[in-house]
Amino acid sequence: MLLLTPEAMKRLLNYLILATRGGIARAQIIEAIRAQQLNAHQLSEKLGYDYSTIRHHLDVLMENHLLIANGNRYGQVYSLGPELESNYETFLMISGKSTMPEKKRL
Repeated sequence: MLLLTPEAMKRLLNYLILATRGGIARAQIIEAIRAQQLNAHQLSEKLGYDYSTIRHHLDVLMENHLLIANGNRYGQVYSLGPELESNYETFLMISGKSTMPEKKRL
C-alpha cells in the first residue's frame, strides 16, 4: 500500500485533476464513485463519456492508487482507495468544490 504525505497527495491530485487533460472527467469519476460504487459501463452512462474514455481514466486513477476495484475485469466495481478517502477534503479543495477555506500560509 502506498502511503503519501498530505503534501504529496495534494501534488498528485493537482497534477491529475488540474494539470493534465482529462482532469475534469477524472474529478467527475471520483465524485460519482464516492456517491456510489459503479462499474465502467455505469460510469459511462451516468457521466455521458465514451466507455473507452472512462476505462482510460479509471486506469490512470488505479495506477495512482486513488481507486480500488472489486470483481472481474468486465464487472469490476470501483470505490475510492483509502488514501483518497482520507484526503477527500483535499480533493474537494483542488476540484473547487470545497466548503472549507484553504489555510493561509504565514
